Amino acid sequence: MNAPGTSGFADRLAEFGDATALIAGDGRRISYAALAAAADAVPLPAQPTLAMLAITPTIESITLYLALLRGRHPVILVDDVDSLVGRAVRDLYRPWLPGQDWAAVPSTPLHPELAVLLSTSGSTGSPKLVRLSHRAIAANAASIATYLDIGPADRAITSLPLHYSYGLSVLHSHLSAGAATILTDASVADAEFWALFEREGATHLAGVPYSYELLDRGGFRDRALPSLRTLTQAGGRLPQHRVAQFADWAAARGVRFFVMYGQTEATARIAYLPPELAASHSDCIGVAIPGGQLHLRRADGGDAGNGPGELVYRGANVMMGYATSPADLAAPAQPPELATGDLAERTPEGLFRITGRMNRFSKLFGLRISHDEVERRLTADGLIAMVSGDDSALAVVIEGAVPPGLAATLAARHGLPASAIRVVGVASL
Repeated sequence: MNAPGTSGFADRLAEFGDATALIAGDGRRISYAALAAAADAVPLPAQPTLAMLAITPTIESITLYLALLRGRHPVILVDDVDSLVGRAVRDLYRPWLPGQDWAAVPSTPLHPELAVLLSTSGSTGSPKLVRLSHRAIAANAASIATYLDIGPADRAITSLPLHYSYGLSVLHSHLSAGAATILTDASVADAEFWALFEREGATHLAGVPYSYELLDRGGFRDRALPSLRTLTQAGGRLPQHRVAQFADWAAARGVRFFVMYGQTEATARIAYLPPELAASHSDCIGVAIPGGQLHLRRADGGDAGNGPGELVYRGANVMMGYATSPADLAAPAQPPELATGDLAERTPEGLFRITGRMNRFSKLFGLRISHDEVERRLTADGLIAMVSGDDSALAVVIEGAVPPGLAATLAARHGLPASAIRVVGVASL
């Protein structure tokens, strides 16, 4: 059996015995006990070794992921090992890849608590990674399971990618509670997604703002979904009218609608808005998750009281720090406090409301897009450009003639739909 760790849910799988852990799209099921046994049967080296996994919503991929956690092998999770991000990370850190001989992996000093490494760069090709400890992922999974009241009878469905911190947190929190996760890579816009949802009785549906746009276009609110118990939203700000719309719909059907706020640097979740307040406080992110604390900080470092000030979070789920080189993989953990870069205020009801952003980036479709990074790459393309934007679109201003198809090129480069990029040309910047 692999060496025990402290990742919480990964080490406690067998405690849930014959309860169903994972349900594949083809109907295959695996119990918690069988999942633990399958994970322990994966051949792994005795010494902790850095791995990289393009994690997919399949029983086999998740079994390998859990085996790595249980065996204390830090794992970089990506969408595709051959993508722009995947190649940059692979070339810099030289991790083990599935199918590779473990003996061929160079020895790299690793912090003993390092568990998971995630990119926050979207598709920009940056090898900068967030370092998450076993303690952080366990704490966040347990906290989410607590405030969402996830129990053994619940069934989530993989409506978001698992290499994305929000999608991964859905899997983690349900494994932490002995609940089941239904596995699919279909979109909420696909008929097969809803056929599987209804056939397996999904109770939990997670989405980013774009997911909710797709749900609305697809007539979601006209569907009869008797098994649905919980709707969650994170990954960027959902427009207030849309929050109120879904809050009213959910309340009328006995469904709980949670608006949430988080960052990959805090594993996933930082705050949530209690469902009963969603309609009346649709502009708020709510309160800190169980076990966490939020406060507001002035520019000089002092306490900003009720604000406005920079939103600062403290909790066991805060990252160990960033990695930008292999040497960082063994670096000590930073203090468990995260300056979010968002400006906020506290309402008289004790709820936090985001009022602005200190740093230059947009959070679009669950991806954090750095304005400076987009500008640097446009400069490398030989263009003079200025980039700005908010959480609804990226604004790109080009000096001189705009190259044909630039919006489509940028969309493909950064993993965004073309509708999220506005390009204009000016005579001079």
